[in-house]
Amino acid sequence: GYRVSNSNFFLRVSEATEAVNSLKMVERFLNESDLDYYNLKWALLATHNALQAYMVLVLHGSNSLNLIEWKDDYTGKDGYEICSDPNPKMLSFLELFRKIKTIKYMEEIPFLDKSGTITFCIKELNRIRTEFIHYLPKRWSIYIPDLLIYILNALKVIDFLIDSPRLSTYFCEEETKELKRLVFNI
Repeated sequence: GYRVSNSNFFLRVSEATEAVNSLKMVERFLNESDLDYYNLKWALLATHNALQAYMVLVLHGSNSLNLIEWKDDYTGKDGYEICSDPNPKMLSFLELFRKIKTIKYMEEIPFLDKSGTITFCIKELNRIRTEFIHYLPKRWSIYIPDLLIYILNALKVIDFLIDSPRLSTYFCEEETKELKRLVFNI
């Protein structure tokens, strides 16, 4: 399961706890945004983090090969050697998103976005998140309805990923139902 240890000395994080707790933070910050609109920034950051975590869970497979950015020195190496790299770099957020939309990486059912609307929103979510994380001094106004649309569309992708059979490695059926309820409540 994804329960957090009660240890007083360690913050225990895994790909599964990251996915669940980020989603809980989305709910918390959105609920608190009525009191302070600035919480929408944190809701957007938590949404980005949650989506990335769910994409990682679904793409992970039996090893991390689907998540690692290719380096030229990997040529000619087998999967074990590549996964043993002491300094691997994870694929970018948008590359992970691209992969969940392809049959090659999502054998059962890839995420489909025929209109391109969700893809646009995910790109905007990523762009704004990057601006927040790597903030240069400036004055900036963000249209709140657009921000909420980006979050909503990211939640649609998360909802899709939660249904993936690959998540049964991380979550039992009851936990999956709880996650679906959480997304619905958000």
